[in-house]
Amino acid sequence: VSTAAEGGHITLSGTSMAAPFVTGALALLKSRYPTVDGVLLRQAILQPDVDRQLSPPQLNVEKSLIF
Repeated sequence: VSTAAEGGHITLSGTSMAAPFVTGALALLKSRYPTVDGVLLRQAILQPDVDRQLSPPQLNVEKSLIF
């Protein structure tokens, strides 16, 4: 869901909509595990923390924080 230029909200999808959420999730992980490198953080995001059964796949940040 995004704010529409003419007011209200609209439903959008795609990488432009997903990027802020993934970036925020990585920021949370990095704040929780400051010494972990980017490769491991990426793995934490891409492991079973993403529910690929759903369409579109959904990131589960809570599960990502417990890697």
